[in-house]
Amino acid sequence: MLGAIAKRLGEAGRAQPFLRDAVGLPDAAAVFAHIKATVASLARDASRARFEALGVRVIAAAGRFTGHDQVTAGGFLVESRRFVIATGSVRRAVDTGIELVRSLTPDTVFELSEMPDDW
Repeated sequence: MLGAIAKRLGEAGRAQPFLRDAVGLPDAAAVFAHIKATVASLARDASRARFEALGVRVIAAAGRFTGHDQVTAGGFLVESRRFVIATGSVRRAVDTGIELVRSLTPDTVFELSEMPDDW
């Protein structure tokens, strides 16, 4: 029981920088700034340059499986027991009706300085 209480107090202590008052209401600006900084640091760690510096061959090409343990892409034949397929993604804005509602994107949500009333 004391261990569980200590764990909860530790969790509460880590949350302190993100609270705006003793009641425990979140400081949205602090929360969003922390998330934005975390996402930025992860993006640096997942860059093509970083993987290549670690000795990973990054093949930016369409590929196809040619066997249960083979992939052909960009003129390379890769044989392995396991593969990581990182396709990436691109956001697409809705082009009809979006002006009728408030919308947030992964880029704009972290620019908020307070929690929206409807959250």
